Amino acid sequence: MAALAVAPEKYPWTINLTGSLPGLLYALGPIDRPIARGDTILVCAPASVAALGAQRGYLPAGPCPGQTAPLLKLVAAVGGDFVDLRARSIEVNGRCLGHSVTFDHDHLGRKLPQIARGRYRLGAGQLWLWTPAERSFDSRYFGPVRASDVTYFASPIAVEQPAVLMLANGPCQAVVPASASGTAR
Repeated sequence: MAALAVAPEKYPWTINLTGSLPGLLYALGPIDRPIARGDTILVCAPASVAALGAQRGYLPAGPCPGQTAPLLKLVAAVGGDFVDLRARSIEVNGRCLGHSVTFDHDHLGRKLPQIARGRYRLGAGQLWLWTPAERSFDSRYFGPVRASDVTYFASPIAVEQPAVLMLANGPCQAVVPASASGTAR
């Protein structure tokens, strides 16, 4: 869920501490262009998310406001995009986002935050975060984040298959994967 940014101004890399994205090391780069769907980013969590993440051990200590580590995530949607949030799937601009089941509880049985199901149109400067790990703590639990909270672009170092944004060519099907019941980690 979190990444450990080690003095990024001196060492432009971060350590991925979770299974949310493949790879251990990520090179960091400046935000020198508009953030786009599919970009991997390092972002400070919103205050309420950081507080919950720190309290439950999802986020270790770090340099972000709230003294938590930043999140390492893929951008699934940007300002102007439509996000349809359902209990068992998410669609971005009418295209099914893979591995987007939302769980009610984490791996220890604690209730996860839930945002209202429905259609969202992201405002200018908003991002929807996601990873291919079905049990990732991302925007499906806390909604969009501000693009201004993104600190770096991130690129995996020595990863055979980097994570990619998984958008189908159409809407999500009614079939729910067996893993939809249970808890998130």
